[in-house]
Amino acid sequence: MSGDQYYRKVMRKPKLSLRDYFPILLLFFKRSVKAWSMFKVSFAFNVIGMIVGVFSYYFIKLMFSPSEVVSSLEPYGGDFMTFLIVGLAFQQFVDTALHGYYEGLASAYWSCTLEQYLTTPLSPLAFCLAQTMWGIILGLFNILLYLVIGIVVFKIKVVCYNVAYVVLVLLLSVVSVSGLGLLAASTFMLMNAKSWEDPVRWFINTLEGLVVGTYYTPKILPTWLQALGLILPQTYALDALRRLLIRGSKPEDVLLVHSLLLFDPLIIDIIFLIILSILYLPLGYYMFKKGIDFSRKIGNLSRWV
Repeated sequence: MSGDQYYRKVMRKPKLSLRDYFPILLLFFKRSVKAWSMFKVSFAFNVIGMIVGVFSYYFIKLMFSPSEVVSSLEPYGGDFMTFLIVGLAFQQFVDTALHGYYEGLASAYWSCTLEQYLTTPLSPLAFCLAQTMWGIILGLFNILLYLVIGIVVFKIKVVCYNVAYVVLVLLLSVVSVSGLGLLAASTFMLMNAKSWEDPVRWFINTLEGLVVGTYYTPKILPTWLQALGLILPQTYALDALRRLLIRGSKPEDVLLVHSLLLFDPLIIDIIFLIILSILYLPLGYYMFKKGIDFSRKIGNLSRWV
């Protein structure tokens, strides 16, 4: 049976099984890879932009005396460039899970394929998930690229003694942030946020740059801002990754929750990532499904309606 015949047979089913979804997800995934491969120049400019961006932060670092930088970074080994590069790499990686679902839904809508997908037994989550998966793979590549630039150019000191913990933290961060990403995608239908902007991602992006600790430790913030950062899984994931990857990291309290519990800060980060995954992923999926059902009901699945 040819590939086309197989997919036609699958799409005639009243309901797809989990096994049916694997080849379909793979097909969407291949489409994303093919689309990306057509824009190699954009990728090259993205890499150049990453390098220039890191250098700009390096020159900012030169304005400070070593004592001003190290004092607040002692829990993470004390080196500003190592601290920053790990933060930038993680932020690019995890933002894929935040943006991918909305962008997948918006792409299907504006290319006039969403209504076609929804006439099949295929879940609308499938094509959003496939696009997000490809973005996550690119995000992993960006992490490696950031670290290579940091090691070769800036002589940063990173280690990876516990690969299992690193993988666990990355996985939990993707799962928990995916819940927020699905919540953002639901506003496409529920709030008619179809102009590639939505209130959920706007709020998280605004808050993320301020409170999660990408550019500085949350410990230097006012207490109320530190507390606000605790609602975002990125805060815990970034703290955990720095402790796992930066040589010389110490088990000192940085986040507010670290001083409230008697466990190692790394374990506390993982516990809260699990809690936020359990909270955000079901909520995001429920709202995403509700948004699709709402659009079916009022009939605005097509851009021409």
